[in-house]
Amino acid sequence: MCMNQIKVAKYFEALETLLKKTNLIDKPKQIWNMDETGVQLERKQCRVLAHKGSKLLHARNSENRETIIG
Repeated sequence: MCMNQIKVAKYFEALETLLKKTNLIDKPKQIWNMDETGVQLERKQCRVLAHKGSKLLHARNSENRETIIG
């Protein structure tokens, strides 16, 4: 239902309008994608062992989920 051709076209028209309004239409490196969980400010690196050629790796993350609100 959400993949209706008219709805998808309207979405991309609105996206183009927004990118032009914010002067980001030709600056893709300045566009960031975030979901509702926010940004993890604390990131400790750890080593992960996996078989050579593995496509999916698991890592441990901090339980801290402090959010930056802009």
